[in-house]
Amino acid sequence: MAAKSWDPLQPKLEPHAGAVPKIVYDVLEANSQSFKAGALVYLSSGAVAACADDPTKIWGIAMKDATNVTSGNVEIPVMIITPEDHVIIRVQSSAGTAALSSTLTPGTRYGTELDSNGVAYLLSSETTTDNWIFIEPVIGADGAAGYEARVSLISTVSDAFVGTGA
Repeated sequence: MAAKSWDPLQPKLEPHAGAVPKIVYDVLEANSQSFKAGALVYLSSGAVAACADDPTKIWGIAMKDATNVTSGNVEIPVMIITPEDHVIIRVQSSAGTAALSSTLTPGTRYGTELDSNGVAYLLSSETTTDNWIFIEPVIGADGAAGYEARVSLISTVSDAFVGTGA
């Protein structure tokens, strides 16, 4: 499902072992949400809400824009992220400053930040907030590490088994 508003800089899911991504339907957006398709989301009192900087829970990736209403909230399909999945996410050394993923340390835990457009990225200096475990740099066609990292979600942050029937 593609969305015109989906920012290509948002994190991308690589399901584990070639599995098909699990998409959950029939969950409404929380009140007053303004996230775009592709944003990291979590469940807030059974409704889909946008993750903030250094989230304590991540359920998945929104597959549809929120409507920013307080009644008549729409269904937001969510692509679930489990700790077994890999996620490709941008790396920055500070807000707005891209960093090569080769500057990260494998096995180290890093936090999540959001830019002014709500696009999530890994902050290379944020090792006190545990959201992601760095696995390896994403290697480009030229054989060099780029500005994206392959990570996995820390199990204590995962909301993957909430509301999924799993």
